[in-house]
Amino acid sequence: MTAENPTTDVEKDITQNEDGSQQDKVDEPQARDWRFWIVFPTLCLSGLAVTMEGSIVVTALPSISRSLHTTEYVWVINAYTFASTVFQPLTAWLAQVFGRKPLLLMNIVLFGVGSGISGAAPTLAVILVGRLIQGIGGGGIPLVAELIVSDMVPLPERPKMLGMVMATSCLGLLIGPVLGGVIVDHASWRWIFWINCPLAAASLLCLFPVLGHRTQEQREAVAQLGATARRFDWVGNLLLPPSTLAILLPLTMGGKMYAWSSVRIILPLVLGVCGLIAMGVYERFCVHPLIPMRLLRNISALSLQLQSFIQSMIIMWVNYYLTIYFQAVMEMSPQRAGFELMPTIVGMVVFSILGGMAGSMLPGQWSILVNLLAFILMALGLGLFQLLDASAATAVRAVLQIIVAAGNGLLMATLLPALQAQFTADDVWSVTALFNYLRSFALVWGVTVPSIIFDQTVDSHVAQLGSSVGVQLAHGGAYARASKTFTQSFDSHIREKVVGLYVQALRATWWGAMSFVLLGLALVLLQYLGGRRG
Repeated sequence: MTAENPTTDVEKDITQNEDGSQQDKVDEPQARDWRFWIVFPTLCLSGLAVTMEGSIVVTALPSISRSLHTTEYVWVINAYTFASTVFQPLTAWLAQVFGRKPLLLMNIVLFGVGSGISGAAPTLAVILVGRLIQGIGGGGIPLVAELIVSDMVPLPERPKMLGMVMATSCLGLLIGPVLGGVIVDHASWRWIFWINCPLAAASLLCLFPVLGHRTQEQREAVAQLGATARRFDWVGNLLLPPSTLAILLPLTMGGKMYAWSSVRIILPLVLGVCGLIAMGVYERFCVHPLIPMRLLRNISALSLQLQSFIQSMIIMWVNYYLTIYFQAVMEMSPQRAGFELMPTIVGMVVFSILGGMAGSMLPGQWSILVNLLAFILMALGLGLFQLLDASAATAVRAVLQIIVAAGNGLLMATLLPALQAQFTADDVWSVTALFNYLRSFALVWGVTVPSIIFDQTVDSHVAQLGSSVGVQLAHGGAYARASKTFTQSFDSHIREKVVGLYVQALRATWWGAMSFVLLGLALVLLQYLGGRRG
């Protein structure tokens, strides 16, 4: 038995013919029985809970900080992000070897247990433990869900079905801030964590009796743990998590806790990069690698992975800095700023469904047109973001958001199926794991890179405001103080200059985002050329 090619439990139970032979899921449409229509909506619900968690916690951070008497509340976010990123390749390997069902159920349990611990936490240390556990589950749920959808749905139909999964997940971004505000205002912040427990329980009750059993290969893997352990990539799994963490930590602390030139930032970054390089060299010669290097030798596949990285960056980039725009320039409350982001969220929901439908209808290489259109729309929208100043009309703000959201939404459903199409069924688990790992990794870059651009722009122009105001805005102060309370604390003359500085810094970040999107356009061309060469 090899770890690379077991038939999955969902395939076995849902797509097996009456004579026991397996259907060809790559090209032929599948008849779907009642179990599919229990599994698929439940996977969507689980994805919604995970994305909702990511947006709901932000609204409660001030309340958590006051309740636990701590100023280190940022680690409530970081602990979850780190845990959800570093264990994704390992989760995919375990799901491939031991079956999708036990790994999905285990991650749902971890997500629920971590939520319960976080909600009951009496101290910051306890809440961080809960968030680490919750993050492991929260990172694994969408990954295993994508593997299950890939098992159940033939390749031509995957964009459509994954589009529905992504659209449901996007709804979590819309529901989270609203629900979080209601909970914080009318109950305890602890309920933003506890609300996940019944959702996790409902998912377990729906999935446990319906998902299939282990295949023969997976039963052998359990029975022969010694042989399975010998196929386990111990070196890769020992190198990847600490190397990733060594990069993520300074990315979250740089420019805030320590200067970017500090040895506390540079040293872990260098060590992390060296660790990833060492892992890449080792994986090239490893018999059973955690991340096979052949996944990166395919030009089209490499292009698609990088497109996904950029798209994930842009999602965070736009959401974070539009919030700064609404609060500091338009002088809105946090709740109103969240409402103003609705065109972005709704646009992503609608266009992820449309992108999935288009990806399913367009044959072969023609689906690349969806990617091309997506990056063009994002580049156009981000270029037009230069119009966003204190006088921008509501309609203008909404339309510009929809243009960028349309590009993001189109890509959400098409990238993973296009990537999977580059490889055999044996590689689906590993390429999906790398896809999710890079997307999670990109989320941190999507906050860090624009913060560098934003802070440097502020620092280079802050002298015009005078020392008393400038000292509050320099060295990251503009981001930390971005609120209507801050801007309205000045007289009209200074206030106009402060708002103008925010507009100037935001315009620089939009240009920066546009440059990455243009790189994405070049990668689409590389994908096309790689496909023709293949």
